[in-house]
Amino acid sequence: MATRLSTLLWVAACAAGPGINFRTQGGSLPTNLLSERFGRMFSKNFRESSPIRRKAFARAGTADVLLWGEGLTKSHDGEITQFEDIDLTVSRGEKLGLIGANGCGKSTLMKVLAGADFPDAGGCRTRKGSVVAYVEQDPKLPPGTILDAIYQGSTPMMKALRDFQEASTYASISPTPEALRKLEQATENMNLQGAWEAEALAKKIVTALLPNMPLDASTENFSGGQRKRVALAASLVQKPDLLLLDEPTNHLDVKCIQWLETELKDSNSAMILVTHDRYFLERTCQEILEMDTGGIYRHPGTFSKYLEGRQKRLEEEQNIVDNAKRALVKETEWMRRMPKARSTKSQARIDRYHDLVKVASSGRSEKKDLKIQSQKARLGSKVIGFENAVFVREGQTYLDDFTFTFKRGDRIGIVGPNGVGKSTFLDIFAGEVPLSKGSRDIGETVQIGYYRQQGLDDSWLEQVAGETAMEKARLIDVVTDAAGNQDDALRLLDKFQFPRKRAFTALKRLSGGEKRRVQLLLVLAKKPNILLLDEPSNDLDIPTLTALEEFLESEFEGVVLVVSHDRAFMDQVAETLLVLQPGGQMKMFMGRFSEYLELDQAREKHDGEQKKLRKQQEKKAQNIAQSAAANGSKKGRERKLSWKEKKEYESLETHIEELTEKKEELESILNTATANGDAYEAIADIAAKLANVDAEIEAKTDRWIELAEVLEG
Repeated sequence: MATRLSTLLWVAACAAGPGINFRTQGGSLPTNLLSERFGRMFSKNFRESSPIRRKAFARAGTADVLLWGEGLTKSHDGEITQFEDIDLTVSRGEKLGLIGANGCGKSTLMKVLAGADFPDAGGCRTRKGSVVAYVEQDPKLPPGTILDAIYQGSTPMMKALRDFQEASTYASISPTPEALRKLEQATENMNLQGAWEAEALAKKIVTALLPNMPLDASTENFSGGQRKRVALAASLVQKPDLLLLDEPTNHLDVKCIQWLETELKDSNSAMILVTHDRYFLERTCQEILEMDTGGIYRHPGTFSKYLEGRQKRLEEEQNIVDNAKRALVKETEWMRRMPKARSTKSQARIDRYHDLVKVASSGRSEKKDLKIQSQKARLGSKVIGFENAVFVREGQTYLDDFTFTFKRGDRIGIVGPNGVGKSTFLDIFAGEVPLSKGSRDIGETVQIGYYRQQGLDDSWLEQVAGETAMEKARLIDVVTDAAGNQDDALRLLDKFQFPRKRAFTALKRLSGGEKRRVQLLLVLAKKPNILLLDEPSNDLDIPTLTALEEFLESEFEGVVLVVSHDRAFMDQVAETLLVLQPGGQMKMFMGRFSEYLELDQAREKHDGEQKKLRKQQEKKAQNIAQSAAANGSKKGRERKLSWKEKKEYESLETHIEELTEKKEELESILNTATANGDAYEAIADIAAKLANVDAEIEAKTDRWIELAEVLEG
């Protein structure tokens, strides 16, 4: 087993002399303390019981720890080491984000922690009686309904819910004395376990994640996104002590992601979260765990704090490597003239020499950050234009009377609710789906590169490698076909951080994230001048997303159309939005995605307040009518309005009418501004004025009702 990088760096700190500190996850360790323990640094017993190493992970008291992982090591297919000798603890209430490059083993580590896979070495355990819920990237559901899947947990509460569901169903079909007795027992157990709250919670969560979907709907033909939502609901209903979530935002729309953010922030559950969504990380996680060079680093604070701390950590590590190289010069000279008779002290120095060799060769100078590049194809002045375009499929209109001319340099995001047809629009743009009506006019120099949401699936592999050769298809074979020759293919793979050894790996053995990186490579290898990106952030790691953003901003001069739920990516890439609405209407929004979401939330809030106001007014009017009918005989004895109040009452009716007209005028202006894609600041100003008018209408209406009650007795 190779020695951990962090342990080697400690040794280098000892060799470098006084004044060198190495910052571990728990803080800085002075070299004099390390030197005192140097003689036993590499004994197995010390590695497993060292209080110095424990400090990095078990900062909370032992009573608060929910999960222990000790010496965890795992390799991919027995060849590539993903992580080695990792120690990790998770305490109550901790919310940790787990990040790292594609293929580093994030999903594998999550499976090991969840007990769904076994490490090659080391072990993992959870506190007795604690509830752990794990949602994998592509969850599988048991046969049955949504409710069956949600109640599949092994806790006593979940068992009580299943028993009650079964007993009530059986009793409704055949209400025999035995069936009713079982229903009574199941009801008592529900009371004992406090499971009624969980049943209500299940309905609330399903309504949020799967709106308009009945609980008794069969999951047999559910899509990957629907299965993910059900699995998330099943995990949240249990109110577990520890949540393990692997890419929970994949296939969710933005509203669901925002809802999930709130749920996780408010939850008392501890959590380890794997996600590419940087906004989601920032809002939900208190600490960041970075998997790198086979180890794990713990950074206190949010994702933005991690970005600052990571650079500092890398600089400190490189300083230690440089110090080790300098110390190695002296030790190498000593090794050359070392006397044949070896003392205990000489052997210790020899051991230190070999450790220094490992540290000196562990630097990052050979590993470069990913920088995406692509050869350019000239794009003429004519790109693509649509005129009165209509697309209808199976009675549903996905595009209705769309007229638009795309220009060189456009950076456009396609947004809209799930199921409205955003991916279908990209298919139409690419010319893969013919229009029902209207025209699509494309320039002669246009070369379209289409990065599809479904990725490199088996059907794609069969198309590229042939059905019989699919099992043996290697990465180098597929890329050579795109690049033209093997030398160019190897250079291209190296730019996308696939070393030569990895290039000859079978495609089927790549991780999900690595396959997505290969997909991006193949799209760019075609030298496109128009890029269509359909959910590019799914399964891509954060370094690749950052490199793609930089490429699109500074290198790529063509047209970009992107569909994505990743708010950070959309804000960085898209300068303008096309908002696709149910029924196929397309409207332009001039602004960033986060600005659009903010305005959309304000509009929803306004609509909700208006609905609430109408209900209040209806209820008050009903109460007035009931009160007048019940107390008609006492009308003469009730308090009467003063002269001033009568004047106020008469003027209120006029004021409310005027404000209502002003409200209608502002609503019309707001709709026109949104449709025309006016600046975000102008639209926000109109929305604010509209909210003020609404508040004034509500206040005056309440006063009018109050005076009317007195007037009518």
